[in-house]
Amino acid sequence: MANNFCTELGIPEYLHKDNRQDQQIFSIDEGLYRRFPKIQNGKLSISDKGDIDQSIFSTDNMSCNRQDFCLTPEDVLFSSTSNTHYFHYGIVRISIKEIENIVIQNTSIPANKYELKVVHDPEECMYPHTVVKIFENGVLMEKPPGPSIKISIRKKYAQICTLIKAPQ
Repeated sequence: MANNFCTELGIPEYLHKDNRQDQQIFSIDEGLYRRFPKIQNGKLSISDKGDIDQSIFSTDNMSCNRQDFCLTPEDVLFSSTSNTHYFHYGIVRISIKEIENIVIQNTSIPANKYELKVVHDPEECMYPHTVVKIFENGVLMEKPPGPSIKISIRKKYAQICTLIKAPQ
């Protein structure tokens, strides 16, 4: 059954949560879609060589859409809170398997290890909504890690992502 609020926002019905529960089992080749603007933090998100700038990635519960619950990658371009959508944004895909294989060692405290976990976190108007959480030594971090760890994580994301659509 369609959610009237979500429909008014222009979000297709198949993306509405509609009482569906979260699903924490991911298919082996599943990916996440992330949208990004043409300019992020005052610079181009894609270099002249086609490299994705690490600044398009977040380290604070990075928000994405699960591939398996989207009909197309462009589903990530819908805003789940307003009718101002992001159709001019670009899209990257990141493999869930590759995200969860990322391990960052803290160079100043070598015993500290940072790992990432993908968590399906449906929103009322965006069932595919998913976040990436950071764990330090197996414990969920309540706040983002320090700058050097953030940079290392963002660099890894930029290395493993695939450009699906360039921003306009």
